[in-house]
Amino acid sequence: MKKTAFICDESYFWHDTGNGALFSLPGGYVQSDGHAESPETKRRFKNLLERSGLYEKLHKIKP
Repeated sequence: MKKTAFICDESYFWHDTGNGALFSLPGGYVQSDGHAESPETKRRFKNLLERSGLYEKLHKIKP
């Protein structure tokens, strides 16, 4: 039987991908473009897995 694994460590949340605003510099009327892989989105994903109950069904692998 195959299982889905989950690998997570707090240090994964520290990775800074930076930000930008596509082809224009952020500031003024141009809103900076946050990266999809921000610490907040990673934590939110993990929290959603835990809250939904799916986290308990995953096979955990130590990093």
